[in-house]
Amino acid sequence: MGKSSTAFGRYSMSGGRFEEAEGLPISVLEELKNYKDLVVDVADHLYKREHPQCKKLPNGFLKEIDLRITGIKHGCVVVELSRIQEEKEQLLLWDEDHDCVEDARKLINETISNIKRDGDLYAAEDFPSESLPRLYRLGSYLNKNEKLTLANTDKSNSVDIDNEWRDIVARLNEKSPLVERVIDGKLIGMSSNKGETFTYDFLIYNSQKKISAKAGAEYWDKFYDFLDNRDRARMCSLSVVCKMNDDNSIESIEQTHGIKEALPEEILNQMEELAHLEEGWYGICDGHPQGLPIEEKVFRSAQLFLDGILSYAHSEPKIIDLAIFPQIDGGLQIEWKDLEFEVDFETDGTTSAFNFDKPDEDCEKVFPVDCRPKEILNWLIGSESDV
Repeated sequence: MGKSSTAFGRYSMSGGRFEEAEGLPISVLEELKNYKDLVVDVADHLYKREHPQCKKLPNGFLKEIDLRITGIKHGCVVVELSRIQEEKEQLLLWDEDHDCVEDARKLINETISNIKRDGDLYAAEDFPSESLPRLYRLGSYLNKNEKLTLANTDKSNSVDIDNEWRDIVARLNEKSPLVERVIDGKLIGMSSNKGETFTYDFLIYNSQKKISAKAGAEYWDKFYDFLDNRDRARMCSLSVVCKMNDDNSIESIEQTHGIKEALPEEILNQMEELAHLEEGWYGICDGHPQGLPIEEKVFRSAQLFLDGILSYAHSEPKIIDLAIFPQIDGGLQIEWKDLEFEVDFETDGTTSAFNFDKPDEDCEKVFPVDCRPKEILNWLIGSESDV
């Protein structure tokens, strides 16, 4: 399998020790490691932001980010960094238009430039908020009057990590950082601001909190699809930057990066059909309609559970090969086509789970109201399961 090597920007150090003698001081190798870790961290967040339905990074993601020192030049010290990749025709994780590693490099340089220009945390704009602490550590292994310069390979768009940067970082570190999150729920309202943004209302499923935020006008059509196209069954995922309360709940949404389906299309179609069931869907018995509409709280519990199983989909595709059935009393039942599992979401808020591979006396467990999907999945999968 072929490999290619391309220069990864330009990384140089100057002043102080770098002009006193030839070579790279071993004490600043941690500076290089921090930069590499920062690139990986930002690429991770950019990929998840682009694919909010992915709860885990795809296999091989981190292995594909192979940055190496391929040379050191003296003058100021220029560290030649190269990125080692599979040949392009073999790449599956990114392409020229959506290369989150190269995008991460550019965003790091752009963000440093913006922060130095404005001296403000919000100048970070689209930078992943959870990567800011590592960004702020750039230059921490340098002495006074030493600087690190990042640029494109042709030396354009250069930015300096210097005394000015360290002074700004010292001030910014006193502020509470923002947090990047992917939140699941449904879009319940939109209103135009007749400008560059619009306001949307979002119901967060796990807390049932309704929250209002703004998004760029370029997102209007994509958001509107989620508001207008389906009934209550359509859960979606938002990529956002939030302010958090002390209890780790979301206080406010400060930035919105995108919206996507939270569940595979096949499952969404099943849930949409169930959302439209009316009283009497099961038929008439002795003149009385049989079959109640599915209750909203049942949909919410089922959707959160279905969202939870996606984290297993990469390693075990059959976990999402399932069918969903209505229950006469307004509940829902999930059955798997190739697994001996069944989960019933009851109208009283409890969940009954079955693993028929277990002994009869142990094959059923009832979970209480507001039980986390992970607890149910952990019980289902267990050590005796094939999953």
